[in-house]
Amino acid sequence: MEKQTNKEQYADFELDNFCKEIHLEVEASVATDEDFPVREVKFTEYIIEMLEDAGETEGARTLKPPYAKEDEHERLTIKINGYAIRDDYETLDLFISVYHNANEVFRVLRPDFDHTVKIIKEFANSALKGHLINEIEPSSETAGLIQVIRKNTKNFDRINFFVLSNGNIPFEPPTKVIIKGFEDITCLFHVWDLERLFRLYQSKSKREAIEIDFKETFDTQIPCLKMPVQSESYECYLAIVQGSILSTLYKNYST
Repeated sequence: MEKQTNKEQYADFELDNFCKEIHLEVEASVATDEDFPVREVKFTEYIIEMLEDAGETEGARTLKPPYAKEDEHERLTIKINGYAIRDDYETLDLFISVYHNANEVFRVLRPDFDHTVKIIKEFANSALKGHLINEIEPSSETAGLIQVIRKNTKNFDRINFFVLSNGNIPFEPPTKVIIKGFEDITCLFHVWDLERLFRLYQSKSKREAIEIDFKETFDTQIPCLKMPVQSESYECYLAIVQGSILSTLYKNYST
């Protein structure tokens, strides 16, 4: 086995420290909350705040408690930890956490990741179709959320599914997600695991750069014409982008 370089060892050291920092933040938050001292809830709150500071979501709320439904074998079939409704009811953000009470880096297994994707998508499916209305305590925040979702099904253009974890998830999120009966809604999965959160933390909460491979995604290329500029700090290019491509980009990435 090859030895790690000094750079790789340093990167691992920084990631370990970041993992411990999250653990300490969660423990401190639990210790000072007399009303709802639950670690997974505090982790969700902490990460959502990071994402809001970075402009990845807006006005998000953490459910206390999270909503979870089990089958007869006590296996989770639906779960949601938080949500946001924004862009004048065009965008629905749904959050689910994969949290372990650990102060060291761990790896989320493929079956656990696939199951997480399934149960948060099932929440969206059931909420849009009104399947959960009679199953939840009417006075709960989750019931109110479902009522709002059901009422605004025609307004939603996109659903962002956020998978949050204090472990590493070395798997690509699903790219072709469709909710039957709501095919016009663009569904996107965003994985925010420990390594990606650490990159965000290192960038001082600036939004991650959006990188798009136009050849792979749209089977086209964007011709660019370099323009003369008077500055050494940037370059300027003129390009023409098809309206259909701009529309797709907006659906996927919002503003």
